[in-house]
Amino acid sequence: VSTQSTGSTDAAVMADLAQLPEIVAFGMLIAREHFGEHVERVAKSVHGVSKTLQMIVQHTGLNFRDVRNALLVLMQHGIVHVRGDGEGEAPQDFYHLDVQLLLQRTRFPRFVEHVQTLYSETNDDLGWATGAVVQHICLHGRITTADLIRDLVQQLQDSAAEGSSQPVAKSVLERALHRLTLDRFVKRASPTDDKPKQPVSTVPVGKQRGSKRSTMSQISMRNKKQKVATTKDMPMEMQMLMELGNPGALTDTQAKPAASEEAAAAEDAKDVELDPDTIWSIDPQVFRLHFRNEACQVFVADLICEDAAVILHSAMKAGLAKGGVAQNRKHSPPLTLNEIRDAIPVNSTVFTREMLAGYLDTMSIDNFQILTKTTMGTAHTYKINYATLVKAMKQRHVECVVFEKFGQLGRRLFRTLLKHDWTEQSQLAERAMIPKKKACTLLYSLHKAGFVQVQEVPKVPDHTVRMTIFLWSASLTHGCESIIREMHKTMTNITVRLQHEYKVTEELGAGTTAETMTTQQAEAMQIQSKRLERLHSAVLHLDYEASLFLDFDL
Repeated sequence: VSTQSTGSTDAAVMADLAQLPEIVAFGMLIAREHFGEHVERVAKSVHGVSKTLQMIVQHTGLNFRDVRNALLVLMQHGIVHVRGDGEGEAPQDFYHLDVQLLLQRTRFPRFVEHVQTLYSETNDDLGWATGAVVQHICLHGRITTADLIRDLVQQLQDSAAEGSSQPVAKSVLERALHRLTLDRFVKRASPTDDKPKQPVSTVPVGKQRGSKRSTMSQISMRNKKQKVATTKDMPMEMQMLMELGNPGALTDTQAKPAASEEAAAAEDAKDVELDPDTIWSIDPQVFRLHFRNEACQVFVADLICEDAAVILHSAMKAGLAKGGVAQNRKHSPPLTLNEIRDAIPVNSTVFTREMLAGYLDTMSIDNFQILTKTTMGTAHTYKINYATLVKAMKQRHVECVVFEKFGQLGRRLFRTLLKHDWTEQSQLAERAMIPKKKACTLLYSLHKAGFVQVQEVPKVPDHTVRMTIFLWSASLTHGCESIIREMHKTMTNITVRLQHEYKVTEELGAGTTAETMTTQQAEAMQIQSKRLERLHSAVLHLDYEASLFLDFDL
């Protein structure tokens, strides 16, 4: 039996999750999929230990020009950072890769979908325009205002000429960028950022796969109504959001904006002046915070009720308005009853002051400690404990996985070990009310899967099994790590399968067009398109589940 040490704290282990071999391997696969083989080799070289440009050239075996271009592409997208070493007679620049920012590229479709849904509640044109702006910035990493507006206007004109979309005014795109800036989804790139010193093309360096996607766009996407960018310029995940919809398609299903939303719409109607030379980039932290808040709302709805989730969502909005992103990481700023009540949507359930106070008090005395209530005289304030909510969601997710793999008894053992750390096997079986033989089998199965740990305590120096006590333990961190490893290993396998399916698709469509294709070829292409769509959906679903463990600890 192997012995595992749990001396490191949960916080330290969670911070190192992004350095797991499975996650790093998936990140390198993303680098190859999005940028090409040369960029992948450079990314592998600068990961882990910072290197100079000369060291990277020697390590990768590439020529100086390819290494320089690859670094410029990675710096353009904020994945590689450079720091100067002023010591010595000849100062040098060291390059280092951030795997978390590389993994962030798989979240881009969610970024686009989120801003579209958020701003479509106010204005359909604004919702579509914000999605287009976020998508274009994601594709280019950093881009100036002039280039951003010019590219989007040109794409809209091309789509309108093809009759696939309705024209959208340039002013709408400028207002969309302005709103994204106000809500901090888009930020100005700092002058001290590692921005390239010369223009950098986002076309992958090395082997490219744009032709495969162009083939799919000609055959399976010719009936789409709206296109924001050409398929060959997009990562594979972006193809899931090619159809953004007509600006007026959601008119019948959207509710009328509330008074505050009407005021925001009136503000949007004003002309916006933007500096054409300002460089813009996406702020992933703000998106992660919004996704975390949405997950917390769903969790509270399942735990208590929908009304409690509405109140918590209103408290989150009030906390963001009061303290911004910086004061809403581990917990929110103190909120009064009136501040929470003012943030409740007009079209939601009407809560009296007594009902609102009752729900808030219930969430403050809950076992998960969703809120922290502070009383000073007759005044009451509430804080949202985001860290506690995220930990509760992780525990529920891990327990669900244990239940699916090992059944009810396995989950009971895991829960017992979370409450009673380092317990002897026979005592653990009694506390969990499980037969000793069954408990022994389940414990070793859980240990093999990485959900529990065992420590040997020998009574004699020769480590005889009969004279050795086995102490068992479980931690939420190790359970999360086990799930993260399995998820990213699966995503890597699916991505490799996608590459193979793209080759098959290219072979099916070689030398044919939609007009000259036979019936059998059309059927085969349709089956292949559905297979690709299922594989894309599987990757996006796994990435969504993995974000709970990697993105919510702000």
